[in-house]
Order: sequence, then structure tokens, then C-alpha cells
Amino acid sequence: YPVEKQTDQHMGAEKQGFFEKRLLSDLSGKRSLSTPPLGLLRIATATPESAGDRTVDVRIYDEAVEPLDTARWDGNLKPDLVGFSCTTATVERTRSLVRQATVRNIPVVVGGPHATLKPDELLEFGATVVKGGGEAVWSKIVQDAADGRLIKQIYENGSQDHTKGVTKPPRIFFDPHDYFSINVLSAGEGCSYSCPFCSTRLVKGKYKGRNLEEVRTEIDQFNPNDGTVIITDDNFFMHSHIREIIEHLGTRGHTWFATVSSKIASDNSDVIKLAGQNGCRALYLGIDRLEGLPKNNGVDYEEIINKIRVNGIIPSVGLVLGCGNPTKTELELEAEQIRDFLMRNRIPVIHVGNSIPYPGTDEYFLKKGRITKSTSRFDAQGPVVYEPKHMSEAEFNSVYFQLCEDLFSVPNILRRISTVGSLRGRMEFFFYNLKRWKHIKNGFPELQ
Repeated sequence: YPVEKQTDQHMGAEKQGFFEKRLLSDLSGKRSLSTPPLGLLRIATATPESAGDRTVDVRIYDEAVEPLDTARWDGNLKPDLVGFSCTTATVERTRSLVRQATVRNIPVVVGGPHATLKPDELLEFGATVVKGGGEAVWSKIVQDAADGRLIKQIYENGSQDHTKGVTKPPRIFFDPHDYFSINVLSAGEGCSYSCPFCSTRLVKGKYKGRNLEEVRTEIDQFNPNDGTVIITDDNFFMHSHIREIIEHLGTRGHTWFATVSSKIASDNSDVIKLAGQNGCRALYLGIDRLEGLPKNNGVDYEEIINKIRVNGIIPSVGLVLGCGNPTKTELELEAEQIRDFLMRNRIPVIHVGNSIPYPGTDEYFLKKGRITKSTSRFDAQGPVVYEPKHMSEAEFNSVYFQLCEDLFSVPNILRRISTVGSLRGRMEFFFYNLKRWKHIKNGFPELQ
């Protein structure tokens, strides 16, 4: 998606009109469930205005909105440098794009989570690789490219501190109707937990909060008409200035979503209350262990959900099915526990995924020799990508699909969203759930 200078043409829409357009987009199935690519916006911010005697012009393309048309590189839109952000699931797509750039003699840089986890693999594609946060090294990369000194090597941040070199993103024009929201905030990076299925800590290290004044300045640029503020921190409540940030969000009149761990939420009831008083619309609660629901590791999940709800906040829950090497009977029991827990607590927004063996995680080393699918199939809400130890892939997929089919049936969606107070909110969450189910179904054509 091209980066253009911010205009105020789309800022005048009244909230009701904006909602009606978003609702029509939901009905037509055109609006993405994603948010703008914050990492690339940061790289755009870190790009120098000039390199030598040449002005630097930046454009961003987001394939969550539309595929990149590389044919335009054959004309007068041929770039001097191309950068790709690569996740484990997009390795094959990245390989293809790198090939299309190199045959046109366009220098290529690849960064992102997979570049940090497996830089040597991406180096073999014929690209320059950025390991770690790219903001701190990007200016040098651009200058090296302008001077003709960019070679196929690994540029490294030298630290897992991904807040280094981060300033507020530029004011970029994105069509609000292409995204769930264009107001995206990262108050910090990393996570202090090491869940067996998650690579966040491997990629970004322990949680580190950004400078408070930078965060406040970034919040000040958001327009409430552009949607709810989506806070991308994996554990927002760990920021050392969490109360000041929450109060500033409230002062600026924003509604907002954030992610917290069940343990941190359990220990910070006062922060939950403050969030409810200052515009928090929903909290995504990550539950890292499935055994012994509803209580595990000293955390009472139902009590946390009630604390969230009593403060006027909508609880959202993420769960992972199939960690370790369960038998088919154990997997079915786990699926039934998840189903009962989510339905009993009427959770409006859910993310139930199967365990993906991302490189470097405990799940990867446990299942490394049994991975049967390419990384392009690494979708936590798609078919299993490895051969389970105690059942067939088809049996695992059947258990997972049946769980989702039950949770995302229209009657059960209506039951789960029944605790949402407003009709507008229930409608938004209803269509969100339908879109999520559509995505899951598309991955299992053989089970329909």
C-alpha cells in the first residue's frame, strides 16, 4: 500500500457515518481484520530524507490489503531499494519477491521476525538481511545502497531492545475502511514470558517499554474517527508507566484494545479498573496453559474475566490446542474444556489456534523431525503442520475443526456476544466472528 503524505480529507466523517461504512464493508467481506503494518511505518520514519545528493521517497505496500504488483517495477516506478518484512508463514512469498527484484537488479533487504530467527536462510535468497529491530540500522542501509556499497550481508541491531531508534510513526494516509483500525500503538516491545508455542521473546527479548513522552506524543496524533486504538504490546500492563499511558488515552477521548497475560491481569486489579475508566473497550487475555481450567498456576481465569467485565471491558481470550504430544483422547478432552470455558463465560472474541512449531520454540524442538508442511502453511488457525505423535493429522484436524465449527456456529456466536452491552457492539463482534470463521473454514475444504 503506497505511503502518501497525510491529508485530512477522510477526517471529517462523523463517527456514525464511519460505523455505517465499516458495517457495509463487513457485510461485503472486503474490510481486512488486520491493522496497518506498524513495523514498516517505523522503518519509513527511520528513513533519511536524503542520501548523498538524492532525495529519498518512500512507499509502503501491504499485501494484507492487496498483492504487490511487481510488474510496475519494469517502468518508471522501478525502486532503488526494496525491503520486505518476513514472518515464518511468508518465507515462500518472500523468496518469490526477492527473486523478482534481483532479476531486475534491484537491491533487496529482508527483515522481520523470521529474519531474526533464521538470518542465514534468508541470506541464501540473495538478499541483505536485518537481524533484530531494523530502525537502528536502516539509515545506514539506505546510505550504503545510495553509495553502491550494499552487499549481501547481515546487518544487526546489536541488541534485542527493539525500542532503540523508535520514534513516532509518520502521519500516513491509509484508507480506514481497509483495516479494522488505522490507530496502532506500540508502547513497548518483547515479552517476559517464554510460552512453549510463542517466538516473541526469542525475536524481541524481554519486555521493554518505550519512553513515556514518545508514547504520549504518538497518542496525540491519533484521530478517534480513524477507529479504536489497537495497542500491539504482547503484555501492555508490564509498561512501567502503564497508569500514565492509560490516563492519557482517556484524556484524549480514545477507546482502545490491548493484550495482557492472565498472570499480570490477576496481579493488577487496580489497573483493570483504571483501564475501564479511561476508554478500554476490550482486553485480550492470553492463557498459556490449558491444563486444569478454569484455574491454573495460581491464576483463576474466571475471576479475571469477571474483573474485566465488571469494569465495563469486553474480555477476549486466546487459547492454543495441542501443545506437547497429547493422545487423541487427551486432545478431545482439551477441546471440550476449551469449548465449555469459552461458552460458559460468554467470551465475545476468541482466538483458538493449534500449536505451530515456530523456529526456536519448545514446540519446534519437540516436533522438529515431524514437520510435514512448508512454512507457508504455518497458520495457527489452519490444519496441523506436523505429524502428531499419537494420532494422524486428519484426526487432529477433525478435533480442531469440530471445536471451531461449534464455537463459531451462529447460535453460539449470538450466545457469546450476548454480554456486549450495545447493539452496535454486538453487530461489530458478530461480523468479526463470521469473518474469523470464514478464514478457518477456508483452510479445511476436505472437512466441509
